[in-house]
Amino acid sequence: MKIIEFTRCNHRKAHRVEADICNLLDSGGYMADIRIVCDDCGMPFRFLGLPSGVSTTIPMRGAFMGVEACLPIEPIDIDGPVPENTLKAIKDTWAESAERRKREWKL
Repeated sequence: MKIIEFTRCNHRKAHRVEADICNLLDSGGYMADIRIVCDDCGMPFRFLGLPSGVSTTIPMRGAFMGVEACLPIEPIDIDGPVPENTLKAIKDTWAESAERRKREWKL
């Protein structure tokens, strides 16, 4: 068992992101397990705003003390349909940039 001794640290410099991708054989889905650690002292960061547990459909906080985010993921199917929220985001972004161009070019 590895024992970590934490020192006084402001956690302001470098941080390390650790990730594992899990293939969920029972559901056929995928899960990304994310951890963030202070590179100076090794102290793990806790994820806030996520419920505790494991789910294949919503992001959750796993592991002891919430130091791991368990995020359901899926590969992009380039031949498949584009999700509606993605289309809306693209349209909104295009509309905003079109309006900005009109203002900048005084059209």
